[in-house]
Amino acid sequence: MRVALTVAALIAVWLLVLGSAAGIPWSSPLFAQRQMTLNGSDFRPVVGAGVEDGTSLGVGAIANDGNALQSLALDGIDAAELPLLTYRFEDFPRTLELVLVFRRSDAPGDVQTVALPWPGDGPATIDLRAASPAWYGRISEIGFAEYATAQLAPPSIAFRPFRLEQARLASPSWHVLPRLLRCMWFGYQPWSLASINVVGSSTDRNASMPVTLVFGAIASLLVCAWLLRWRFSLLVRGAAIAVLIAWALLDLRWLDDLAAKHRLTDSIYAGKSWQEQARLQPDEDIAGLAQLTRQQLAGATPGQRVLVASDSTYMLLRLIYFLLPINAAPLETAVTTTPLREWPADTVIVLCSSSSWHFDAADSTLRSATRSIAVTPTFVGGNLGVYRLRGGSK
Repeated sequence: MRVALTVAALIAVWLLVLGSAAGIPWSSPLFAQRQMTLNGSDFRPVVGAGVEDGTSLGVGAIANDGNALQSLALDGIDAAELPLLTYRFEDFPRTLELVLVFRRSDAPGDVQTVALPWPGDGPATIDLRAASPAWYGRISEIGFAEYATAQLAPPSIAFRPFRLEQARLASPSWHVLPRLLRCMWFGYQPWSLASINVVGSSTDRNASMPVTLVFGAIASLLVCAWLLRWRFSLLVRGAAIAVLIAWALLDLRWLDDLAAKHRLTDSIYAGKSWQEQARLQPDEDIAGLAQLTRQQLAGATPGQRVLVASDSTYMLLRLIYFLLPINAAPLETAVTTTPLREWPADTVIVLCSSSSWHFDAADSTLRSATRSIAVTPTFVGGNLGVYRLRGGSK
């Protein structure tokens, strides 16, 4: 009888701990009292192309910028009443990121976004209250946006046709607890700068898995010590076993996340030759600009100085990286640290999507708000300009 009571108490403890981690109130019913089901065919393609396929929406093409968007206007639903989003896609590629897009009635011009875990092969559930502080008030529009995984997937091969099957908004209930925890702790999201510095993935919306395991283990040990009347030595032994089990679970969770991230790499590069892999750059546009710049620098001396400017710091640094082993550096740094009269005579200046610098063809000069540099243009086209230094800069 005491053992049966202990088992029941442990089940209750873990339900409360896991429910608190998932943000489900203890008083929630077993099944959702309010829900709104949205079939894929209810959404309309706003960016990209799609066609109704029964109750689903088949997305067969993206826009020229590599993005797709499907949207649906709503009659002002209450965000607080329907905070749980369940979504289901078919054949959704790992090379695309999925984002929820919504508007509120009080701010119709303000678009809010929430990054969603990869949907996989079955339904996925996320708590929008924890995912976005903007999920409140009346929701007037909801949709899904897709684009190539930033800094990981080459845009030229990222898209493959997929189907939007269904989306459902529901009130909190206990029966969604397994799906909610699976997305929180095991939902796949691509590498980010924080991925190598934290335990687990970035999908922990409410409580982290380590904290939840610690609270659950402590509560379980206290229940066992009280109901089974464990001695101190047995309690210590139980704590050691709990630590080992928790450590193993965290390692398995981390390995599962790592394997999911490597499956993205396999989907892009597996089965391709080295030459094909080298061409598949996540930043294909910047790599192309770097290659075009190299062509203009044909015959350059090994130590020739190349100065790069761009409005985007990311584009600036990536272009410098792609230009290696050329001696490239930011133009703004060179302007502020070295007088122009000391610049080498063969210096080359590269402008990539830069609005702070512009070329004045009247006197063949690059100008910014405070500087002017006399140059000779060697290539100007699209977002790229390549210029060679000449006398007369100031």
